[in-house]
Amino acid sequence: MVSTERGCGCLRSRPALPTPYLARPRLDRLLDEVTSTSVTLMQAPASTGKTTLVRAWEHRAATLDPELVVHWLTRSHHEALPACLRAAAEDGTHSVDHGSSPAQLVGSLSARPSPHHVLVVDDAHLLPQVSVDLLSDLLEEAPGSMRLVVMTRQRIGLPLVVLRLHGSAQHLTHAELAFDHRETAELIGLIAPDLAPDAVYRLDELARGWAGPLVMSARAEAAGRGGATHTAMQLGTDFLEHLLADDWDALPPAVRHTLLATCQESDIGPEAAALLTGDLEASAHLAELAASGTLVGSTVVADGPAWRVHPLLRELMRRWTAPGGAHVDVVVAAHARAARGYAARNDAAPALRHARLSGEPALVVDMLTEYGPSLLCAARTDEVSEAFVALPTTVCEQPHVLAIDALLRRANGDVNGAARTAARAAASAVGVDADPALRADLALLGVWQGRYGWTDVRAAIRTATDILGCHHGAESHHVLQGLSLVRSAWLMVELAAAQAWTGDLSGAEIHVRDGLVAARSLRHHRLIAAALAHRAMLETIGGSFQTAAETAREALAEAATAGVSGDPYVGRAHLALGWAAFHELQMRSASDHLARVEAAPAAMADPLLVVMAALLRARLLAEDGRLDAAHRVLTGRLEIPEPIPLFLRRLFGVVRGQTAMMAGDAEALRLQIKDFRALGLHSEAQILEAFQVGVGGEPGAAVEMLDLLIDGEPTEETVAVGARALRVALCLRSGDLDRAHALVPDLLARAAPQRMLHLLTVCLIARARFLRVLRDEATRDGGHPWAQTVLDALSEKDRQFGEIGAPVDATGRGAVFKDADTGVLVTLTPRELDVLGQLALGGSYADISQALYVTENTVKTHVASIYRKLGADRRGKALSIARDHGLV
Repeated sequence: MVSTERGCGCLRSRPALPTPYLARPRLDRLLDEVTSTSVTLMQAPASTGKTTLVRAWEHRAATLDPELVVHWLTRSHHEALPACLRAAAEDGTHSVDHGSSPAQLVGSLSARPSPHHVLVVDDAHLLPQVSVDLLSDLLEEAPGSMRLVVMTRQRIGLPLVVLRLHGSAQHLTHAELAFDHRETAELIGLIAPDLAPDAVYRLDELARGWAGPLVMSARAEAAGRGGATHTAMQLGTDFLEHLLADDWDALPPAVRHTLLATCQESDIGPEAAALLTGDLEASAHLAELAASGTLVGSTVVADGPAWRVHPLLRELMRRWTAPGGAHVDVVVAAHARAARGYAARNDAAPALRHARLSGEPALVVDMLTEYGPSLLCAARTDEVSEAFVALPTTVCEQPHVLAIDALLRRANGDVNGAARTAARAAASAVGVDADPALRADLALLGVWQGRYGWTDVRAAIRTATDILGCHHGAESHHVLQGLSLVRSAWLMVELAAAQAWTGDLSGAEIHVRDGLVAARSLRHHRLIAAALAHRAMLETIGGSFQTAAETAREALAEAATAGVSGDPYVGRAHLALGWAAFHELQMRSASDHLARVEAAPAAMADPLLVVMAALLRARLLAEDGRLDAAHRVLTGRLEIPEPIPLFLRRLFGVVRGQTAMMAGDAEALRLQIKDFRALGLHSEAQILEAFQVGVGGEPGAAVEMLDLLIDGEPTEETVAVGARALRVALCLRSGDLDRAHALVPDLLARAAPQRMLHLLTVCLIARARFLRVLRDEATRDGGHPWAQTVLDALSEKDRQFGEIGAPVDATGRGAVFKDADTGVLVTLTPRELDVLGQLALGGSYADISQALYVTENTVKTHVASIYRKLGADRRGKALSIARDHGLV
């Protein structure tokens, strides 16, 4: 039976089991080893359930071993340890002198071991050293004489290593004693059975398996005093402060300083511990606390091992270090120290974060000025926003801070706010001896606003090139004085975008290249993505569509690595991929990429992106036979600043000209030729003239025009390929098959590298003959390897071009009339008159295609052209206008 009288000074009554009590079988199995193990050490914080577990074990063990005698020593009876040992030595057989020395007591136990005696020592961390020495001697000299259960909050000097090696000791820490998720749910269910699952989850997260705070918080919830996590947190920390009353002051000063200095960190790595505390031994203090099973646990984060303070202890220390708290100076100094330490390592994010947590405005401004742009450039806007919250309003009016605020607003999509703040920053900097960082930030804002037409873009470009020390002669280089590499790389990329809009494509290419080099040296994935996306757009403009596609894919990969796949710069990459897909005749893919571009917020799209997207949309509409819709896109007003650069006016003209070719609209072609001539784009004008002449009935003369153009070696590769494609088509149309065969290999060689399949569709004005020539080229020995690809693609392509000739009247070749409202001459081709006649008969598109031996898509193309020329939007109105002019 269990004795409550033995022990001569030992505790005579047992701690009561709590109500309700939750059995924990996984720990019961470990405690059942007490009677066969020399020592069981339970080392964990107060109120983790150590006493309850041992008391429950004693109750079970008493029913299994009637001879078992358990002696209990609590903190108020620690002086009775020698008497307990004496009682175990006597064990009813013979007496032991009450004046025996500790060595004699140990010797008596060794001579007459009493394994049925178990000594439970609670709060062993409060034992006097003489008692610790007595237990140590007992374990070393007579390890099997009796069984010890030692419960402590801190490490004590017991010789456990050898015993553990021989399997004679077990060490249970907070990690083993903590309630797991299932046990937590069961315990809360006993205390507060009606608690909702989400409330149970909150309490579980709060207490992290710590029995005392868990029970108290659950009871508060059950009593209706809870209902919210902050109430449970309040109760838990109050309870913890009571538990720590005896232990906190007993901790060494260096350990207390380490805990206070790091209390605002969720995970504390060795580097953070050293920087926050200024103590190289800080990580050792945390490791010791974790190893002893107290209030710190070990964890693993991405950078390696770390420590995690219990959330209730962290919350309690945050109270102590809050403004007005007893230890606020410790945490302020810790964060200021860490901010400067991270700044010395050029580690932007933690430097700014710790500056903010220090609460020192001057330090926040220093770190914001130094690292704000680099964080914004990495899309880490939240960290910069949090720094602004920590600043007084008066400080936010400084030029440096205003400039970064404008950059932040721009990054967050607040375009109008960014523009207003940028203007304030520029105004406040007037007369100020600005340092390179401020000048660069203002220049960034300047070239950005210049692209949108809000400021003088050319003046902004001059300022930026001056700051970058641009020298672009035979050997291009920059002289960067006092400017960080991140700022200079970002400014180069922004400058390139502005130069592209002004038509300085060579300057844009230089700054994209140099910005990319700088970004790669920094391993700055977002900057790399931005530079590559800009380069892809420049390559698209230059007609290097497949090169642009490769660059765009690389940009998207870098954006994914940086976690900024929704970044505004990414739109350029998708647009480049859309253009490449279009020229490969992959229209679905082109539409998908364009849809990604158009889904982005309009305010974040710069003018170049707007124009290039509109041109691609017009081309896709035309390919789908929706020529009227394409015409509306090409003639509609775009929200872009004027003037539009020449290269974009050229692209607009090319798309308008190709749309007119598809519609057979001679008047639109004439106007576009005139526009090209006015712009000095004579090669483009010659191609349209050759098409008009060749399709209008004089293919031989048109071929001669193209020969002259091609002999002059056009600088634009798309012009060179387009001229050669049209020349082959017109040779075939004139019946000069031999020359067409001879010209096809050169045409394919020109078009293949950038896969300019779309430019070859002009050859479908002689469809059957061209496909036959391609087949011959694909099958002959030494034929061009791309011939089969082109053959396969164009064999499936249903492309018809309108017939273009001189306006005629009653001869039956066509019709011309003057629009009554505008006075403009309107010309309908013979084929359009045929379609108009079928429309008057009431036929469907399918009926008309059968009657005229053309495809339905061709019918749709002609109908769209008829509607546009007649100014109608439906069949009835078109037929009414046609009847007024005697066309049907």
